[in-house]
Amino acid sequence: MKKYFIAILILIGFSAFGRCAIIDNMNVYVSPIGQKAHVVYNISYHSNQSTVSLITFYNIYNVHVYSGKNELNCNVASKSVGTLIVCKDINSKSIEISFYTNDIVKVKGNVYFISMDIPITDVINHTTVKMELPSGFVIVDSNKLSYSNLKPYYPENGVTGSSGRTIYITWNVNNSELGKTLTFSVFYEPSSKSNLFIWFLIIIIII
Repeated sequence: MKKYFIAILILIGFSAFGRCAIIDNMNVYVSPIGQKAHVVYNISYHSNQSTVSLITFYNIYNVHVYSGKNELNCNVASKSVGTLIVCKDINSKSIEISFYTNDIVKVKGNVYFISMDIPITDVINHTTVKMELPSGFVIVDSNKLSYSNLKPYYPENGVTGSSGRTIYITWNVNNSELGKTLTFSVFYEPSSKSNLFIWFLIIIIII
């Protein structure tokens, strides 16, 4: 709970300096790779911004920020709550922030669990979060989690889909409440060799 309390204090500080912005759309893409994850924020503001900021609860690295095709020189500072990214003198309505983190993927045996918290520090009209699993991985069957009352993914209103090679879950959130934290998570595992063998037999039979 401490990190949430600190985040709220930072939020109050931003609001006091008039830095709370209005975001029309925030799209967050999360892609686990082994025990790390690649995260990309695409943010569209209601009007041009001279200064933008992003708080994440995690330690991050390989940070890149773009306004259109131009890479920005932003300040990335580690805090007790996580990491604060601040970009000044950008004069833009849209920005892309990408980074890697080792803090959101956990592994136990063959089961992987990814969970990401997104603090809401600006007024956001619409948020889309997409978690895309690595190729060859599937969402854990709910029967395997029934003993613990856990769900394969959360929130449960996520929509699953496939690119043909990978599986993903997408969530849409409207009018996120300022000062709250959105949480998204997925249990996933490697696709079983037995299932792959069955599909191989079906293809052979069809041919």
